[in-house]
Amino acid sequence: MRGQFDLIVSNPPYIASAVIEDLDIDVRDHDPRIALDGGYDGLNAYGVIAAKAAPYLKKGGRIAVEIGFDQKMSVSKLFEAAGFVQISAANDLNGLNRALIFE
Repeated sequence: MRGQFDLIVSNPPYIASAVIEDLDIDVRDHDPRIALDGGYDGLNAYGVIAAKAAPYLKKGGRIAVEIGFDQKMSVSKLFEAAGFVQISAANDLNGLNRALIFE
């Protein structure tokens, strides 16, 4: 990827490796494992995105990521440690944490 962007959007794999086999069969057997498996704690991709995104963002650019319902604090800490500030959070239709936006 080359250049700088106003917005980076990602729906990374965010499910902890140990719980993938416990997922509903419609999820577990529908999506490729690589699209689900976020590593030991489900946060692997977020660490990479947070650490490497800054050079790809224009000044004032933003990053939006989908998260697991229980990952808001952990993902926020990763991005904040990389110098980003959380500016918004969104819930899904069940009221569960589902997306974060950083700048």
